[in-house]
Amino acid sequence: MTNQKERLFIRYPKASVFLFLIFFLCLSVFGLEFLYRIIQRLRNDVPILYHGLPHHRNHSAYTVIQPDSELGWMIMPNVRMSQIIQDLEGNSYSLNFSTDAHGFRLRDTYPGGILFVGDSFTQAVDASDEYTYYAIVKQLLPKWPISGIGVAGFGTLQEFMLVDRVFSVVKPSVIVLQMCDNDLIDNTFELVSRARLHPLYLRRPYYENGQVTYREQYGLRLATNSRIFWKIYNLWLDHSYLKLGSFVVDKDYNFSQLCDQTVATTRKILEKGRENRPSVKFFAFSVGDLIKCPLHDKPPPSELLERAATSAGYIWLGNLTVEVDRILGKKAMAGDGGHYNQLGNTLIGKLLAERLEQHLGSPEKHQ
Repeated sequence: MTNQKERLFIRYPKASVFLFLIFFLCLSVFGLEFLYRIIQRLRNDVPILYHGLPHHRNHSAYTVIQPDSELGWMIMPNVRMSQIIQDLEGNSYSLNFSTDAHGFRLRDTYPGGILFVGDSFTQAVDASDEYTYYAIVKQLLPKWPISGIGVAGFGTLQEFMLVDRVFSVVKPSVIVLQMCDNDLIDNTFELVSRARLHPLYLRRPYYENGQVTYREQYGLRLATNSRIFWKIYNLWLDHSYLKLGSFVVDKDYNFSQLCDQTVATTRKILEKGRENRPSVKFFAFSVGDLIKCPLHDKPPPSELLERAATSAGYIWLGNLTVEVDRILGKKAMAGDGGHYNQLGNTLIGKLLAERLEQHLGSPEKHQ
């Protein structure tokens, strides 16, 4: 048998070298993966065999998001994380991040309160529990029960599916939806699949033809299994983001139609969200204009979101990014340059508390 193998190697030397190189490459990749997991274990206390989904923020890598068969993915329950992080200007501060058994960062079980729901701006991985914008609202409106939950990357449909899941836990009489300009991309698969700088790698729900369907891009499925792949991919994303400064969707012959479609889809999702909760008062506001999600010849995304929300019967609380940028500028920004640090969250909380108090008055009116 040994002689037979030796004869094969002698007869096919190029194939033997090729097979050896493939073996060496696979061994190197596995070695790098294992080494990177050891580094994460030492730096971030992430278990080597942990299978949570990767997250593009280093200080919360693999500790915040997990797969979810209904929502696509979900913030992890019972997270406890303490880190020293930096904002955009290089200022260091302590971060104490936690979630409860349902994924809330802040939860008040007394019924009839205000529920804040949104995406990464509401998940707020750059703000300690007491400095999330809804924690600031609670400080300023102490008579109102306040709860807040958000999941990075969620589109409007996922946010309302999340509301359906947690509604009975907090029984709110008011729901405040935090929107972001990239929601218009998130809500339509055709736009998501064409958007650069949009790290979609998971199966997620979409509202299509009047029903919920599930679709995914398969090209990045490896990202859910390989941490070293995800790190390299995000280094490329960071480089591309600095170069382009935006989520860019290439324009072609049917781009205008797709934009009209996603605005209409967003409005329908918002309408269905209200229809399911007729006794609840709905508000909405937007953040994230600094992400610059251009829709070419269309109005700014925040304006399109405002139109969709108001036409669906929501009270619009404003595009708060414009105000935060005018008042604080870069001082409000987290280390990634796209989200808010604790100072930015505090200002957003103050702005929201003022406007909600004008519209709502005392909580007794909504019992």
